[in-house]
Amino acid sequence: MKKYIYIILVFISLIVVGCNDDFLEKYPDDAITDQVYWKTPNDLKVFANQFYGSLDGPANIVGPDDTSDNQVPTNLDAYTNGLTVVPASASDAGWTWDNIRNVNYFLSRYQTVEGNPEEINKYVAEVRFFRAKFYFDKVVRFGDVPWYETDLNTASTEELYKPRDSRELVMAKVMEDLDYAIENLPETPETGRLSTYAAAALKSRAALFEGTFRKYHNGTTTYPGSDDGSQMLTESIEASEYIMNSDKFRIVKLADEPSMDYQNLFLQEELNGDKEGILVRRYLADVLTQNLTRQVQESRTGFSKEFVKSYLVNNGLPISYNGAPNPAYYGDNLLADETSDRDPRLKQTIWYPGRVWQISPTGEETFLPNFPDFNRQSTGYYNLKYASPSILQWNYNLSTLDVYVFRYAEVLLNYAEAKAEMGNATQAVLDASLNLIRDRISLPHMTTNGTNVGSAAVPGVSITSSTTWPDYGYSLTPLLQEIRRERRVELAGEGFRFNDLIRWRAGNLLNNPETIVGVRITDDMEAKWPVLVPFERNANDQLVVYPGKPNRVWNDKLYLHPLPSNELILNPDLGGQNPGW
Repeated sequence: MKKYIYIILVFISLIVVGCNDDFLEKYPDDAITDQVYWKTPNDLKVFANQFYGSLDGPANIVGPDDTSDNQVPTNLDAYTNGLTVVPASASDAGWTWDNIRNVNYFLSRYQTVEGNPEEINKYVAEVRFFRAKFYFDKVVRFGDVPWYETDLNTASTEELYKPRDSRELVMAKVMEDLDYAIENLPETPETGRLSTYAAAALKSRAALFEGTFRKYHNGTTTYPGSDDGSQMLTESIEASEYIMNSDKFRIVKLADEPSMDYQNLFLQEELNGDKEGILVRRYLADVLTQNLTRQVQESRTGFSKEFVKSYLVNNGLPISYNGAPNPAYYGDNLLADETSDRDPRLKQTIWYPGRVWQISPTGEETFLPNFPDFNRQSTGYYNLKYASPSILQWNYNLSTLDVYVFRYAEVLLNYAEAKAEMGNATQAVLDASLNLIRDRISLPHMTTNGTNVGSAAVPGVSITSSTTWPDYGYSLTPLLQEIRRERRVELAGEGFRFNDLIRWRAGNLLNNPETIVGVRITDDMEAKWPVLVPFERNANDQLVVYPGKPNRVWNDKLYLHPLPSNELILNPDLGGQNPGW
């Protein structure tokens, strides 16, 4: 049955309208002959198919967090290390408009179609969902951007050369599109297509981003406006509740095995019907495959020391808190010690000694040596997420593992965070959201009285401080610190972290030297594995990934990307370059 779904994907490759990435792309008016098209709902469906290829997939998983404090690529990331220059062309900058132009082309023509209004509105809703996605992505990248909702052509000079619209206006339009999509998309769609809950999931994500961005950037050069973000946070809460109250989704326990269920969540070949998958991308041998397992294993990117420190001990408390070390933490002299008796997600996110590396088609197991293999990754903390031990999934571009686009766990985390930002995160809120995620891995529940936080396994202990809590440069309640930490751990390696730092105005966290170093290297290790010497250690005996570079230095201009210089020349009304560029 799965194979037939991929007819959609065949259509995508056939019907995408060709484009020119310079300025606002201009297409011939007869690219699709209006006189013979726009007759039936199926015409709308076929046109909408082209946008499905833009949904997040493997390319959005491996690389995006290399710019964050979670991951350390082998080579310096250009963007966060001051190596990015202002691009000249629109395509190099991401200032391209082909998808938005195609959306508006559809929305200017679908009215001539005759048929069941409910079916027609369903495809209109799909297209408006994608317009919301495309514009949200642009706001995240550039801030203010011009809003277009009409079908432009070469004669549309006034619109083509208009100023940028405010992010407030654009995001209000994004919310309108998503509200329409929520109202008109079905609860149970045709397999592979959008549902009302997918639209709500995007709204939950986008409104949380915008609400927290406005709150924490309020009055800065990146957001000189005065909106405190509360309305957007309310929108995020309502969208999350819409999904939560549907009773259609849950946190999946595949085998009810806390030591494996989290990792195995990302190693499934069939996510159709998966109760955690609000929207998924599906892959099938000989039809559509991907390369994610091999990308993860060969990217040579490792997790950072600072990221690994953020995992709780299995009693639900940080490795240090209230000025003292957690007595249940074994320290980090050995990787085996560092991963023992921690949040079970740690051993399901990074490789540890004794873990199976690969399994051959005949079932033969291969193991890596106990010492971290720095030829395979940068820090000694090897990414396991989406890395199947099956050699069949590792073969180049032949993986058939399905991929989440929207996962229910994200919605629950969005909900908990937005409620906490609004000052309404009660114990009942945590139990209906974040603690459901902890149940999968049998981690003790987070407890709160509305501000402070603790662990259900250690009653009476209130965490007031922790050396693992980042210094954001502004005050944050213990509850928000822990909610942000929980989000970081649950969504690690899924491409969320850098955008989270952006919306929290937390780029300064990249200045921490431990965000670009790896495992602790002891003298005994060097003596036991001399073939791996030389490598550089810092004063704390931590592996130095970039010799001669002890830390990064954040620049606030990085909160927004630069506009392409050619576009500023073509259209002076764009209002100048983004701050600092």
